[in-house]
Amino acid sequence: MLKMFTAVLLMCAFIASPSHAEEVYKHVDENGVPSFSDTNSKDAEKIIVEPVNVQRIPPLSEQPSSYSTPTEPAFQYSKLKITSPADQITLRNEHSIVVQASVAPGLRSGHTIEFLDNGQPLQAGGQKTSIELLDFERGSHSLSVRILDNQGKVIITSNPVTVHIFRAVIKPQPAPPAKDT
Repeated sequence: MLKMFTAVLLMCAFIASPSHAEEVYKHVDENGVPSFSDTNSKDAEKIIVEPVNVQRIPPLSEQPSSYSTPTEPAFQYSKLKITSPADQITLRNEHSIVVQASVAPGLRSGHTIEFLDNGQPLQAGGQKTSIELLDFERGSHSLSVRILDNQGKVIITSNPVTVHIFRAVIKPQPAPPAKDT
């Protein structure tokens, strides 16, 4: 089997050889194993080998520049979330609420962070990861935070956190009915 493999390998080498031998001879020994050579021997059979199409590979300086150089992969934030207040929390009679965000890795130069309430910006983008909200309206609020690049394009947006604001209202008690005398 090894001899057969060697014979096939030699035949492939002769066919693919750039020297283009003009004549190739095949000889089969007493065990039936073929061998190939460029020299004629007793009982050898001449094999006609068609010319092989060989093309010259241009040097690197001549190759087309169809391949662009690898660029640095686009920067991605691995984490952006609101850490305070907690999701689904009810805040009662609070006049000041601090919304705190966490971003990893840290905010890049030229990027800004923007806090949203029900999808609407609460302030212009800035560098701070927290904002204080004063006398926030009663009701449910979906708070989120997003990071913008220097052209204002949204890079990443956090999952929303729902906060319920409850303010108790004390209604005056109706005056007791007047007694008839």
